[in-house]
Amino acid sequence: MQTVSRAEITDLEKIPNVGPSIAVKLRLIGVSSPQDLFGKDPYTMYDDLCRTTGVRHDPCVIDVFIAAVRFMAGEPSKRWWKYTPERKRTLAGKSVIQPADPAKRAANLEKVTDGLALLQAADEPGKITDSLYRLRTSASNSATSKR
Repeated sequence: MQTVSRAEITDLEKIPNVGPSIAVKLRLIGVSSPQDLFGKDPYTMYDDLCRTTGVRHDPCVIDVFIAAVRFMAGEPSKRWWKYTPERKRTLAGKSVIQPADPAKRAANLEKVTDGLALLQAADEPGKITDSLYRLRTSASNSATSKR
């Protein structure tokens, strides 16, 4: 893995393991610069992301959050999957966060849609756009069926 000086990092995407998709997730939970990661709890960040978007994200996102937070705190850069055993031990026996109800999910979708604008330049042809469209359709259908 390439050695990166923390002092040189001004963009989230410059943090090892953080690409455009993870950067959008971080921005959705209020992390807009690498310095915002200091003192953060990766597990709380994941819970915040799930609540904000109204969906349960792949738990591997926690591994990436751990890698980013620890790197910014001064630890050596490690591939995100090196944190998977730690995450599994930590979460063993804990209840899994439940996504927001459909009404909250629809309300939070606006934040996700804003994140889409940040991703469009890096979007593989339509992959992210299609995923968000399915999420929006699902949220709209759920909200409509509740009426």
